[in-house]
Amino acid sequence: MNRNITVVAIAALLVAAICIAGCTSPSTSSSNQTTTANATQNATSNVTQNVTSTVAAPVSVQLGQNFTLQLQSNPSTGYQWQPSFDASMVSLKNQTYVADQPATTGSGGKDVFTFQAVSVGSTTITFDHISPSGTVTDQTVNYVTVTQTATPQVAFTVSLPGASGSTGYSWQPTYDTSSLNLKSNTVEPSGSQIGAPATQVFTFQVLNTGTATATFDLMPPSGSSTERITVTVTVTQTATPQVAFTVSLPGASGSTGYSWQPTYDTSSLNLKSNTVEPSGSQIGAPATQVFTFQVLNTGTATATFDLMPPSGSSTEHIAVSITVG
Repeated sequence: MNRNITVVAIAALLVAAICIAGCTSPSTSSSNQTTTANATQNATSNVTQNVTSTVAAPVSVQLGQNFTLQLQSNPSTGYQWQPSFDASMVSLKNQTYVADQPATTGSGGKDVFTFQAVSVGSTTITFDHISPSGTVTDQTVNYVTVTQTATPQVAFTVSLPGASGSTGYSWQPTYDTSSLNLKSNTVEPSGSQIGAPATQVFTFQVLNTGTATATFDLMPPSGSSTERITVTVTVTQTATPQVAFTVSLPGASGSTGYSWQPTYDTSSLNLKSNTVEPSGSQIGAPATQVFTFQVLNTGTATATFDLMPPSGSSTEHIAVSITVG
């Protein structure tokens, strides 16, 4: 009996990832924007006199992302840049000096500060230009906004043949309600005749990032499961959220030579793994063949699976479609 199983996952990916190189550009005549090797979070011991304050271009960055601020510097003068910032909002990860090229005696360069955004909101990073005597001669102010990419919205639909009102067979799902929300469970007859086989269609909403799994057992009116299908959808929250799916299919067997053969468009899907997991240690024990795909782009991608004997044509056919939009 041919079984056509279709999985559709819909991901509405709200992606806003910005890799910022925050090179400050002062709007006044004080164009020396640099940073020092002795950066502290609060400069309290320095004397401030006749300070020229420059507001640099605003910086927008994603939560958890690193960003850099560069300021003109000349270590040979003894001047240095000292940052002041809210450590609950940003973290100073690194600072280094990069000399202008070609480097000559007394020539300048840039102090490069690397920060990481650790909280969502708005904050200010102020750099004091400190003279050798400890006097603040000018300042550069950087306004930083930290945002967070919205969790991508993902839904998937699983269509399973074999349900029948006349025989009492139906698919029973098992899933974690903290990861998945069952939006609908409908039965679609394949014809108008009484007793015609039907397709049972489940639609789930993925509630958060990570891995969500639903298993489906084809249950007779009484007794235990006669067939099990597992569908897993993984959503990873990165600068560009990633979507992958896994389909686990029973019926493969090394002793009989039966195996599932996939067909798919390599421009839409990347087959990450194809493994066979025996159900027991005995020779000839049935096995489950597990395919994991990475979705490469938006749109609809389809993978079909045919259960192939050692020779001859397919004995079972399954189709999995995933839509990312």
